[in-house]
Amino acid sequence: MRMLRIFGKILLFGTALIVLLGPLVWLLFNALKTNAQIYLEPWGAPCPPSLHNFIGVWQGGGFGEAFWNSLKVTGVTVLSTLVLGCLAGYGLSLGRSLVKSLLVGVFLAGMMVPPHVALVPLFRLYQRIGWSDTQYALMGPYVAFSLPLCIFVMKRFFESIPRDILDAGALDGLTGLGSLRWIYLPLSRSVLTTVGAYTAIFCWNEFAFALTFIESPSLRTLPLALMDYSDQYGSDVAMTCAALCISVSPLVFCLFLFQARFEEALTQGALKG
Repeated sequence: MRMLRIFGKILLFGTALIVLLGPLVWLLFNALKTNAQIYLEPWGAPCPPSLHNFIGVWQGGGFGEAFWNSLKVTGVTVLSTLVLGCLAGYGLSLGRSLVKSLLVGVFLAGMMVPPHVALVPLFRLYQRIGWSDTQYALMGPYVAFSLPLCIFVMKRFFESIPRDILDAGALDGLTGLGSLRWIYLPLSRSVLTTVGAYTAIFCWNEFAFALTFIESPSLRTLPLALMDYSDQYGSDVAMTCAALCISVSPLVFCLFLFQARFEEALTQGALKG
């Protein structure tokens, strides 16, 4: 019976590993091949592997510039969302009042609004204030639509921290912002990582806002670069696989880098109910 359980766990783990990593490995293998090798052995390992496709996409397909544009927009959005979300969540978690309850209701309502309903009003607004075809046109909506979830999550987490810890910090001379800096933020690193990852995934993969507000090729993000590349070179399977690898690699890297933080955040949520 014990051997059967071990075998079942191994089988389950192996199946999950194949389902999760199989498509990524297949994509990477084909990106390291030529088109002829893909047509002959689509499921085989590259022999010999070549970085020619990655170099061609990065230099000739304009992916280098699009990659840094996406990195800049995503980084500014995540940082702004976490800073503003922490400050707002901390303020709303201290005590209760009618005004705070109304603000929480407004933020909850903001979570229910689909982001794309704001496309036309924002397009008209940006034309008036001169933000059309700028990266600010992407950062603004990204932060605005990511903030409600961040504020709600941080508020709930801060409320779960015992009040005695805050009182002990006050006795040691900590102010409100000091308690946030030295008590609340160190305890909420896992939650911040999870919220930041969710925000980064949304920004990195977002397409509709970028397609509507960005016109200059030098300001394109990766989703736009992928669309333009597939229109021009979609028949080149090897180069397309390399372009997809470049697009998904930062998210996969962050997933493995912060995996322990994600698991810790899930465990905290399960224990605190």
